[in-house]
Amino acid sequence: MNTQQLVDLFCTLDEENRLAELVAAAQPHWPQRKKLFQVVNELMCKARWRPAYLLALWMEKNHAQNIFISLALSLGAIIFDKPQELQRGLLHLRQQAAILNNKEWTVLYNAVVHPGLCKIVETLHYNTQIEAVVAQMVTFCKEFIPLFRDLMDQDSLCLPVPQLLQQQQANLSGPHIQQPLPDVGQPRPNRHVLCFMKDFYILHRIAQAMQLYGWQVLLYGTAEWGINPQEDIGNIIKLCYRSPVDLMVVYTDQLVATPTQTRSYHLLINQLRRLNPNLKVVSVSCDAWATRWGLAEGEKARFRPDIHAIMAQVDAIWSSDSPNLPLWEEPEFSEKILHAHIPHGGFLGSTESPFQTNMLYLGDVIYPDHWHRTIWLTLIKQLQLPVTIKEHFYTKSALSHLENYALHLQRLQEATCCLHFTRKQNLTCIVTHRSFEAPISGALLIQECTPDMHRFFTPGEHYLEFNSLAELRAIAQFIQEEPEQADAIRKRGHAFAHQWYSDDKLIGYLEKFLWP
Repeated sequence: MNTQQLVDLFCTLDEENRLAELVAAAQPHWPQRKKLFQVVNELMCKARWRPAYLLALWMEKNHAQNIFISLALSLGAIIFDKPQELQRGLLHLRQQAAILNNKEWTVLYNAVVHPGLCKIVETLHYNTQIEAVVAQMVTFCKEFIPLFRDLMDQDSLCLPVPQLLQQQQANLSGPHIQQPLPDVGQPRPNRHVLCFMKDFYILHRIAQAMQLYGWQVLLYGTAEWGINPQEDIGNIIKLCYRSPVDLMVVYTDQLVATPTQTRSYHLLINQLRRLNPNLKVVSVSCDAWATRWGLAEGEKARFRPDIHAIMAQVDAIWSSDSPNLPLWEEPEFSEKILHAHIPHGGFLGSTESPFQTNMLYLGDVIYPDHWHRTIWLTLIKQLQLPVTIKEHFYTKSALSHLENYALHLQRLQEATCCLHFTRKQNLTCIVTHRSFEAPISGALLIQECTPDMHRFFTPGEHYLEFNSLAELRAIAQFIQEEPEQADAIRKRGHAFAHQWYSDDKLIGYLEKFLWP
C-alpha cells in the first residue's frame, strides 16, 4: 500500500469503529517508518485524531521519534483526556519544532496545530475540567509556539506600569496616520451612494454616517453572505439605471466569497461603469490577516489571485486592521488603501460616568476558532483579576441593527474599562472594531500589544496595552491602585478618538480620498 491507501484504510477503520485492527494493519509497514510518519501527519490534517493518536502511541512505544508523532501524542492526549500521555508527546517537541524552517513551521501550525487546539476547545463545551485542560494547552503551546513562552508567563518580572507606559511610547511602530479632509468652509457635494452588502450592522453604521454627513444613501442588503448572481445583480443595475450613483460601497468578504460571486461583482462593476464612467467603488473591511502572511518571517504577503483581480477594479480599499502590512506599499494598492476605521452609526459616547476599576470583557469564553482567548480568560479567572465577562451583543429581535449596535457601545461606555484580545487564528494581532469602539464610546481600552494600533492611538497616552500575562496583571493592579491616572488615559483616548475618528471625520476622509 502507498501512503494514501494507508490513510484511507485508517479512516475507514475509524468510521467503522474498528480501531482494534489499526496496529495489525500498520505492522507490515514498520520497516518503512517514514511512510507511517507521513500517514500520522495526513490523519491529523484530516482531523482523524483517533487513528492518528493510536498510531503515534504504538510507534512511540516502539521508539520511533518524529515531530508528527510528538504532535499526535500531545494533542491527542489533551483531546482524549489522557494527561498521563501528554509528557511523552512533549518530550522532544520543542527540539523538533526548533529545527523547522519558517515555512515548515507555518504549514504544520495551519494544518495540524491550530485545528487541533480548536478541537480541544470544542471539547470544553461538555468538559467541566476547563482549568486542567487549559493548563495542558498552555504547556503544549510553550513547547511548539515560541511566543507563548513569554506571553503566558505570569511570574516574569515586568517594569512598574508608569515605566512600562513610557517604554511603550518610546517603541511605537510608526507615526499616526493622518488623512486629509475636504476644505473647511466649502459646501459639501450631494453624493448619491449605494451600499450593497449583507444586511447587518456594518451596512447600517456606514449608511447612517453618510446620511448624517449629508449624502443620499440607498441601501441594498442581502439576507446572507452569498448573493444571487441573477436577482441581486439585476436589481442593482436597475436601481442605478433609474437613479445613477456616484459611489457604490461593497463588503470585501462578499466580493471574494466564491469564484462565482467574484465573477458576478466583476460583471456588476463593469456594467455600472458603462452607465456612469465616473462611478467610484469602495471595498470595505478587507481582512488582510486572512491572506497568507504574518507567521513566517520574511514571507512576502500577497492576496490570492481572485482577491487581487477584484481589488484591481475598485477605487479604494477602506480598512484599518493592518496598516503596517507591506502589501499596501505595492504599486497596485499603495494609491488605493484608505487606512481608516468605519463609522459607528452616529454614536458619540461620553466619559461622564464615574470610572470603574473592573474590566469588562465582551465575548465567549469557549471560542474554538480563537482558542487563545479561552486560554487568556481561564488564566485571568485563576489569577482572580478584576474582569467581568459578558456575551458579545445584546440580542433583542425587536430592535434594529443600529439600535442593537448602540446598546453595545452604550454597554462599553457604562463599563468605562474594556479588556480586549486582538490575536487572530494565524497568531497575528490586528486592529479590530473593539480597538476603536472602546475609546469612541468613552471606555478605557486595555488590549494585547498590536503594533498596527500605534498608527492610530498611542499606548500609555490613549489606551493601555500588554505583552504578557504578567503585564496584564500589573496593569490590573495599576488600575486598582491609581484609578485617577487610569481615568485620565481613558479621557485622553476618548477625546483623541473624537478628534480624529468621529463619523463625520471618517466620511470626510473617504470623500477627500475619492474626490481629491
